[in-house]
Amino acid sequence: MAAEKVKEEGEGQPAKTGRSGKMKPLMIVGGLMLVEAVGIFVVMKLISPAPHAAHAEEMEEHESDPFKIKDDTELVVCEVSTFNRKEGRVYVYNAEISVLVATEDQERIAEFIKARELSIKDRVQVVIRSADPADFNDPGLESIKRQIGHELNNLLGGKELIKEVMIAKLLQSRSSL
Repeated sequence: MAAEKVKEEGEGQPAKTGRSGKMKPLMIVGGLMLVEAVGIFVVMKLISPAPHAAHAEEMEEHESDPFKIKDDTELVVCEVSTFNRKEGRVYVYNAEISVLVATEDQERIAEFIKARELSIKDRVQVVIRSADPADFNDPGLESIKRQIGHELNNLLGGKELIKEVMIAKLLQSRSSL
């Protein structure tokens, strides 16, 4: 009878779960994560190409004589005054644009600049009016120079005769318009 009482009391109570009962789900999740990590590692090793060595290219040495100026000539292209409203405020810009060209092309380009002065001013004004205000904060104005050079080379029939664009003067003033 005493054995029956113990059996009856044991059936009514839930089974005791110890520490191993709580750790079992954590161990299963940890094992699944480990299997997943190994699987991703294997797949990435199969997919990605093997690394290869990068070889540095040697730079050309520029001529050491800065006074050798016979190869290139600077020409003043135009002086423009235009506005920019991109930021919601009106800014007026006064700019003087010059270019660096090969000495052998100097006469042809000077004649071209004189003949197409208004077209050149129009293109330069379009570049300045459409420029992002952040472009004017760049110390070298590289984006604006690149765009002006592209427009001038397009006017020249797509020939890359202009080596470099220089902005000799760029004055910015806020307008009250």
